[in-house]
Amino acid sequence: MSTITREWLQQTIAEYEANRDELPFGLDTNSAIELQAFKLALASLEAEPIYQWRPIYEGEDSWNDCTKAQYGEFAQAPDCELRILYTATPAPVSVPDYPETLPCPVMLEPVLRFGKGVPTKTMLGALQRRSEYYAELEAMTPEQRAEHDAGMKEFAAMLQGADGNSPVIPDGWVLVPVEPTEHMIVEGFESWPDEFFSDTEVWEAFQEMSGCQQSAHLAKLCWAAMIAAAPQQEA
Repeated sequence: MSTITREWLQQTIAEYEANRDELPFGLDTNSAIELQAFKLALASLEAEPIYQWRPIYEGEDSWNDCTKAQYGEFAQAPDCELRILYTATPAPVSVPDYPETLPCPVMLEPVLRFGKGVPTKTMLGALQRRSEYYAELEAMTPEQRAEHDAGMKEFAAMLQGADGNSPVIPDGWVLVPVEPTEHMIVEGFESWPDEFFSDTEVWEAFQEMSGCQQSAHLAKLCWAAMIAAAPQQEA
């Protein structure tokens, strides 16, 4: 499976809850954590997008609602600023009934794999941010999606462009593993701005960006955090 869909989440949640009801002592701790994560992801995907625009004039602070079609038209105008908000944003996850760290590995495909001992809040937050990212992709106009995909291809090409066999590393370059480590992945997701965990000014600045600007900003933050978390070669 390459993406998480509402249908897949609904089916998975139903299966987990059916197993919970059939078992004499309910789900084990790990399965209960996964069920909570899937419910959080579904809530994120079901949030409704609100398209907004405003003219780029000095002193113009108010945002105007518009339709998705109008949003696409405004995206072509050089004097317009855009943003997408979401209704029914999930409340911050409280996990007092769960252990602070995962008691065993948790595999949430695609990509998200957490080892034993990873903070439970880290896993839930990463899954929420991934679901919100997929929701933003669904809300993009074809033009915005094309721009986003082009940017991601350039980012991927940049990752693959370094010659890992070179004995001399130029200034501004670093050696990183071909496959990111678990620590790198976690740090990458943790670098993203979050409404409930980031400083207020950081989150507000992120919200002021357009969808494309947010995607580029997230890529830069994730890249920097993963490089910083990459294992270092011994001298």
